Amino acid sequence: MLGDLFTKPKKRKYATIPSDGTKADVPEGIMTKCPECKKIMYTKELQKNLMVCNYCGFHHPIGAKARIDMLVDEGSFEEIDASLTTANPLGFEDYMDRIEKDKQKSGLNEAIVTGHATIDGNPLVIAVMDSRFRMASMGSVVGEKIFRAVEDADKT
Repeated sequence: MLGDLFTKPKKRKYATIPSDGTKADVPEGIMTKCPECKKIMYTKELQKNLMVCNYCGFHHPIGAKARIDMLVDEGSFEEIDASLTTANPLGFEDYMDRIEKDKQKSGLNEAIVTGHATIDGNPLVIAVMDSRFRMASMGSVVGEKIFRAVEDADKT
């Protein structure tokens, strides 16, 4: 009886199925793997759930423009102050190169997007930060855009 506890387990035999090395032809963007629970889900289902994993509740990153699209009435958003861009008044050597990389990565000119929109027909001014641009750090342009958005909202 006690001797059964200390017996070596039998070695299992496994069959190896050869692979031809090709991956399945799944179009890019159809599936998304959750970085938290590692489960794979349809990207459309993830988007319907507002980018929150159905399995573990992980919140996937959302860009500023996608977040605005989720919040406001369809077609109501009009961006303001889009032409404001970062300068380099302190003369940091590679700062403008890093800004250019952030612009390419995020598709934005700055770490914040501001504009007019409606929610259920009610007008509003919205400001949304985007962490893909300088980790949404607040520089002079971000501060200026927030200031202008607050002033604009006060008039609305």
